[in-house]
Amino acid sequence: MAKKKYSQSSSSSVISAAERRRERIASQRTRSASRTASSAGEKRRRVVRKSWWERNSFVLIGGILLVVVIVVATFVIIANSPSKGTIGPTDPDILKKVTTIKQSVFESVNRGGVKNVLQTPAGNPPLLTGANGKPEVFFYSAEFCPFCAGERWSLAVALSRFGTFEELPLTVSAEQPIPTFTFHGSKYSSDFIDFVALEAQDRAGRTLEPPSVEQQQLLKRYNVAGFPFIDIADKYIARDAVFDPTILKGHSQQEIANKLSDPNQDVTQKIVGAANYFTAAICVVTNNQPVGVCDTDPIRGIRDSLTASTVASLSSASALSVSVENCLGGPVICRRPENIVH
Repeated sequence: MAKKKYSQSSSSSVISAAERRRERIASQRTRSASRTASSAGEKRRRVVRKSWWERNSFVLIGGILLVVVIVVATFVIIANSPSKGTIGPTDPDILKKVTTIKQSVFESVNRGGVKNVLQTPAGNPPLLTGANGKPEVFFYSAEFCPFCAGERWSLAVALSRFGTFEELPLTVSAEQPIPTFTFHGSKYSSDFIDFVALEAQDRAGRTLEPPSVEQQQLLKRYNVAGFPFIDIADKYIARDAVFDPTILKGHSQQEIANKLSDPNQDVTQKIVGAANYFTAAICVVTNNQPVGVCDTDPIRGIRDSLTASTVASLSSASALSVSVENCLGGPVICRRPENIVH
């Protein structure tokens, strides 16, 4: 009986050991499966992360490149934008400030450090007169031209001392760019002179106002091969710009007009200084009329210097000595004078 009990106990022990082994094996398999599943999940996550970068890397790179292009384009647009100037109709406030400069400003500025570019034609040609029989002031210009842009300010100031502008549309030169006016569409009247403006080309270099036969002959006579050109009754001419127009760059027409009441401003010195030269030359051809302009300082002194000596007698056959820079359409229609005072 005792032997039987021993056999049963031994058998039970063997079974128990076998079960424990199975449990250990099962547990090991479970842990192994868990590790395998964890490893597979991690691999999947790594694959997912890699796939997301691969799918979006081009988008990110493209976005960065787009930002760079936008930044560069912005700088280009700013560099080539029409400054702060306006292209449009006459501004009454600007017109008033340009055409009603105080006598004290003219006196204080005097020549403004501007070099005299006026020349007397050789041969003492007869007085050039306009349609109304008055001495003619002829201005040959183009709207794209920055040197013309600067000169219009001085010419508008000078002409306003002999007459009245009713319309003076605003524009900006295509090159540089320089805020200015255009005489295309302007309205001017005077009891002393006939003003004839020829804006030959627009801002894109297209023909705007073709010269008449008489104007072509005048331009040929003085070998005019560029802009700007001014002829004051065939007694004084200027084929060089009166000052470097870049001094006006970065300003609006309104800002420039506002400065003209202050003779200490660099802008005022150049514009009014050149205007005094033009005024004195016009006074010569009008026989010092009106007296209220021609018999004032500094016009008397400049006028006397113009009549006392010839700046540089100009032969109509002489060659044009200029260096070309950034000209729209080639060197025949734009020039940078070598004798501009900076």
